[in-house]
Amino acid sequence: METLNEEAWAAVQRGCDDCLVCRRDPALDTKGAVPSRPWWPECQGRFLLVSEAPPLTGGFWRTGQYDDLREHVFSVLQGLGCRFPSDFHGDPAIRTFMAGNLFLLQTVKWPLAKGRRKRRPSFNGLGPRTQDTLVTHTTATHLGPELALLAPRAVLAMGTAAWRACGRFIQTRTDLGQIHVSAARSRRYEMTVEGQPIPLDVTSLAVDQNMRRPVGAAVIREDIAEFLRRHRDSQPGPVEPGQARADDQ
Repeated sequence: METLNEEAWAAVQRGCDDCLVCRRDPALDTKGAVPSRPWWPECQGRFLLVSEAPPLTGGFWRTGQYDDLREHVFSVLQGLGCRFPSDFHGDPAIRTFMAGNLFLLQTVKWPLAKGRRKRRPSFNGLGPRTQDTLVTHTTATHLGPELALLAPRAVLAMGTAAWRACGRFIQTRTDLGQIHVSAARSRRYEMTVEGQPIPLDVTSLAVDQNMRRPVGAAVIREDIAEFLRRHRDSQPGPVEPGQARADDQ
């Protein structure tokens, strides 16, 4: 297990900022301001949410302005009993999130570029080759080192990008790229990071596109609630790497 300290964490985040591979990738918009990187996580063993990519406005960790993902995630957590400040977009709200032993990482470290269609796609709107290139790079260079430092107690992959990336850490499965989030969310998996097993759950990304549909929003709320309930309140038995529990089929 890697040792988590402020210097090591800062070095990983500088690597995201300075990455020439990311900056040269036409699928990413790296010409604007650098996205806000995750705060110093303070400790290992948190419950980790993994999302898609930051927006041009900076993303989940940039306080002082509205962020779609942060708004919806905090709303769900508030509905589960977490007492957030009324303003979800200030530093106190982020501190409340972390006080609940929670943390969040983005799979892709830069906003997605508009491309030829003149609009900014979601990860699902990218071609398979582009998706694979982004996931392969981030798991090896960015997300992998972050996970090694964080040593999370459990991970919830939110959306296709996070599911594809986290799936790379499931050692015994080669077919995960063919399993859509809608099917994966009904199962429980186990990642291996630095030789350590980590429970992995899957849900859709908590953003407007999904949350404004009542059924989709209800599923995401249910998945987040179940993820926290199970891993906070119980110690689940062993899961075969890459396999679902029999009672989740």
